[in-house]
Amino acid sequence: MNKLNYLIYITLLTVFLSACKKEPGNTNVTSSGSNPVSQALGGSVSIPSGAAGALYAINNNVLSGGSTTTLSSAYAWFGNYSTTLQAGAVTCNTDTLSTSIPLTGYSYPWYESEYSLLSSGTQLIINGNAVSWIVQGSGSVAGFTYTDNSVFPTATFTVPATISSSAALTIPFSISGQYDLIVCSLTDGTRTPVNISMTSGSSVTFTAAQVSGATLPGGDNVTVQIMPINMNPSAIGGKTYYFVKQNAFAQTTTTQ
Repeated sequence: MNKLNYLIYITLLTVFLSACKKEPGNTNVTSSGSNPVSQALGGSVSIPSGAAGALYAINNNVLSGGSTTTLSSAYAWFGNYSTTLQAGAVTCNTDTLSTSIPLTGYSYPWYESEYSLLSSGTQLIINGNAVSWIVQGSGSVAGFTYTDNSVFPTATFTVPATISSSAALTIPFSISGQYDLIVCSLTDGTRTPVNISMTSGSSVTFTAAQVSGATLPGGDNVTVQIMPINMNPSAIGGKTYYFVKQNAFAQTTTTQ
């Protein structure tokens, strides 16, 4: 993976992690259409009430120079999103998730896989659509194993070579495969990203105010991301868990 793609990936990872700490209602989120599920920022979908937990498999695809670099990540929470119940060891495709934030002594309120990439250089591997989860179980969370074979939805789009930091930006896109939600984002990695969610559509428009708030003029590197999301509820041990497939596609441009 070249340096540019790695930096783009870390930027998107930072966007996702900061987004997970917020609940819906932030002014940088615009919802479009009749949304059957509420959503948090950055594509971290809030699961309908009554669920026992959610397990997310995410592919982060960086498109640059005609090639695509894909890095995968996984997240999980049990009981409640903001105060996750302990569930023992949790693995996704044999990669162990953790609640610990590397080198800080702090913890996330959810399980996540990125600590392994950031601390040891290892990487979660997702080949094809099969995602295997093993939850050891602890306390009120019973252990289980589950393989999610649902298809990752895909997005195709292109971005202009340059954009204006003071004008509206419309990006046409095409989604293939089953999905429940599309999250589109615009960020230069230093400001609060603009996230727009919709349940259907073939384009996204960031208003002039949104673009100017998220970018700077004069050669600012800007990333546009389109992420279709598929949610799969499954009854396990009398409880409903949601297995979520997120497929994020990112391309970069620069401001004039």
